[in-house]
Amino acid sequence: MKYFILIISLLVGLSTIFDVDFPNNENSKKIKKVLNSVWLGQKIETKSIIIPENVIEINFDLNAVYHNDSLVGYYTVKDAFGCHVGGCSKIDTTVFISQYEVFVFMVVFSPDFKIMKVDVIDYQSNHGFQITSKKWLKQFIGYEGCELEYGVNVDAITSATTSAKSLIKNINGIYDKMNILKAKGII
Repeated sequence: MKYFILIISLLVGLSTIFDVDFPNNENSKKIKKVLNSVWLGQKIETKSIIIPENVIEINFDLNAVYHNDSLVGYYTVKDAFGCHVGGCSKIDTTVFISQYEVFVFMVVFSPDFKIMKVDVIDYQSNHGFQITSKKWLKQFIGYEGCELEYGVNVDAITSATTSAKSLIKNINGIYDKMNILKAKGII
């Protein structure tokens, strides 16, 4: 019993250092790590933003990030489609969505919607993994809502065209949704 109380006390103490409540899985650990890298170990708290069903048709999870009760940013974690299972040689629009490889990415924003960080937190495919490169992902920092286009204002990347285009399409969609939420006074 003494050890149980000690362990609980330790866990409670550690949770106050970084006030973010996540389920205990690998992506949650990565999310926490990304947030910590953006706010450099500051004590932050996250709160899920409740979005009424009639505002945005597609499921969209957005979280606010606070430091000392002041809004310091937002983040969202989304799935995106990579290559067709088995390779990227040809995109087949007749293939079921479930036959595409999925990766998970995270975007962190400032309160005025500038991107502070983009991170691919789970990429299992053998094709297109080049989009996980920190160097390539840095080009999104500072982006503030103009339409992103692969090969125009986002660098093309060898062997990752499908994954890169999917990531870009999703980031553009996130901005559209955030602007709707702002217009409706939700954020």
